[in-house]
Amino acid sequence: MESKTEAAGIEFKLFQEMRQQLYRYAIGILGSPHDAEDALQEASLKVWRHTGQLPDQSSVSAWLYRVVVNTCRDHLRKKKRRPEPRPLEVHTAQTRDRYWVEFEAMIAHLPERQQEIVILRFGLDLTFKEVADVMMLPESTVKYQLGKAIDTLRQEYKQGEEAAGNEM
Repeated sequence: MESKTEAAGIEFKLFQEMRQQLYRYAIGILGSPHDAEDALQEASLKVWRHTGQLPDQSSVSAWLYRVVVNTCRDHLRKKKRRPEPRPLEVHTAQTRDRYWVEFEAMIAHLPERQQEIVILRFGLDLTFKEVADVMMLPESTVKYQLGKAIDTLRQEYKQGEEAAGNEM
């Protein structure tokens, strides 16, 4: 049987290995690299404090995402506002790859739950089951919400195409 220190080492090591993915996820929720970094710092402390409390060690990565999403939600509650889509700053675009910047801009107007599902599924390439585990939702709900998000994005794309066609 592992001691709490040994288990903490394993969980904390996985947190460090997943840090970049968790950071991107936090940015997607909070809309700010600075807030995302703060949330990750707080989440890392929570991971350390609550290690050894998982009944099933195979779900550690899902647990880590839940810790990060709950920490991000706490940050949003403290601010008592939902982040609004923001203009992309030059330094932000230079420090993160172009794909991620465009991806964030595309989904910024979706409802919070749909944003989280889209980020996990397409931004971080998790399976539906993994997304369901992270979000603590049934897999069918994840698929339904993702479908609604995709439909919304398609409609906006079509409207954008039509508007661009009318300007010519």
